[in-house]
Amino acid sequence: MKGVYTLLSTLYLIVLIQSAKSQTIKSNLPLLLINTNGQQIVDEPKITAQLSVFDKGKGASNSLSDVPALTCKIGIEVRGSTSQVFPKKSYGFETITETGDNLNVSLLGLPAENDWILYAPYNDKTFMRDILAYQLFRNMGHYAPRSVLCELYLNSEYYGVYVLVEKIKQDKNRVNITKLTPTDITGVPVSGGYIFKIDKPTGSENEGWTSSILSGIETGKKISFLFHDPSAGKLDHEQKEYIQNFIFNFEKVLASENYTNEETGYRNLIDVNSFVDFFILNEVSKNIDSYRTSTFFHKDRDDKNKKLVAGPPWDYNLGFGNANYYNGEVVSNWVYQGIPATDARQIPFWWQRFLNDPVFYNTMKERYTTFRSSVLKTENIHRYIDSLALVLKEPQARNYSVWKIMGKYVWPNPYYGATYQQDVDYMKQWIGDRLNWIDGNLLIMNNPELNQVGNGIAVVYPNPFQELFSVEFLPDAEVSSAAVEIYDLTGKKLFQDFVPLNSSGTVYSADNNGVSSLSGGVYILKIKLSTGKEFSAKIVKK
Repeated sequence: MKGVYTLLSTLYLIVLIQSAKSQTIKSNLPLLLINTNGQQIVDEPKITAQLSVFDKGKGASNSLSDVPALTCKIGIEVRGSTSQVFPKKSYGFETITETGDNLNVSLLGLPAENDWILYAPYNDKTFMRDILAYQLFRNMGHYAPRSVLCELYLNSEYYGVYVLVEKIKQDKNRVNITKLTPTDITGVPVSGGYIFKIDKPTGSENEGWTSSILSGIETGKKISFLFHDPSAGKLDHEQKEYIQNFIFNFEKVLASENYTNEETGYRNLIDVNSFVDFFILNEVSKNIDSYRTSTFFHKDRDDKNKKLVAGPPWDYNLGFGNANYYNGEVVSNWVYQGIPATDARQIPFWWQRFLNDPVFYNTMKERYTTFRSSVLKTENIHRYIDSLALVLKEPQARNYSVWKIMGKYVWPNPYYGATYQQDVDYMKQWIGDRLNWIDGNLLIMNNPELNQVGNGIAVVYPNPFQELFSVEFLPDAEVSSAAVEIYDLTGKKLFQDFVPLNSSGTVYSADNNGVSSLSGGVYILKIKLSTGKEFSAKIVKK
């Protein structure tokens, strides 16, 4: 029976290839042909299909009339969350043997593995935003998923430009951490390695835990973490408990009064450079999902690395000016401060806390300044984008002959050019303007050495400010509320607001017209706590 199935599959594949050949497409990109034997690809469970790869190497022309460079079985399913509403679907697949076991293969020149993503750029009409973000993070010295542009045929139908991407997982060529086994439940072995994420729960693998500390942006909301690799179903109770307790302890230290202590502070628990560079990537791209969805972290075994590492980056299709909400399209403002309190997915209190630490803050400024002459040099980024656009010149035309969305709004495009090149040019212009804005605002974004109020009871940022400012109240169980007041230098009160405080810390954003209407100059900010204590500091409106 198995032989009959294999024969029928082979005959069906030959028919599909002959049908697809009639389209006589020759591409400078690799071609992938997936044969599902008439089955529909769904979001769980995976179905068995066959993959044929047509790739003669860089610079060569590929056609379905060529001999496939590789043919193998795959298990494939639809993947994604919000993106599943688009007609052009993304897929996750595993390369497998005839008997269904994992089969490590090298696809399109990438290191051999068995877990892959076929990402379908749809609302990112340049096809580049994910590729660019991952490349920038690699150039900063970290692992990010490798990706290769290709074109896809599903059965005999042309599906357009896709991106083959490495799935985030433990592997010597991907996230290179110790492989955790079922027997690693005590001592050093239970300490790693783990990959987990802050994300929306989708699919069957959505088990995780909740932060012990409120987000610091909206009281009553906590951050949810999900197990990733190993997945929850492959983790023992002791292993789940270990990584949860590691994060609980990290957050407890980060929220403490002495969190910057050289011996007992949070920097002993994280790889600072990875968090700094992750912050820089998220802010340069202004990805509005940053910090709160598709946000990965990993922890190796203690005898390899005791510290938590940020990354790899994932899912930047709404970055680089491609979102028309939460000011995603404007080049100003900081992402880590820009999510409304009404949104269900908040940003962890971590990032503002990091930036209140002079060591983290100064490290970030130094690394950003260094990267601006290399990795983040505007000309270098534009050159890389142009190189991708050149490769995509003919494939993009084929893609948009099928998916007729060029010049049309696709959620959440703030801009949609009449031509492919216009979309590319928009992104290039946006990136240049964004980098220029960061250059001019980095030094005043939040200087904790100058902007502390009341010996650390609160921090005001940015200072100087242009329109509005925020006050972060640090954790204090004894303080239930505070009054925020602004006076001119003659002592006249110009502004007052009352803030209910939470013991885990609260961020108050001054969005009253009394602040935005102030003229440029020096003012006195007064903080009056419910305990009766009062503190003051100078603030400057530019």
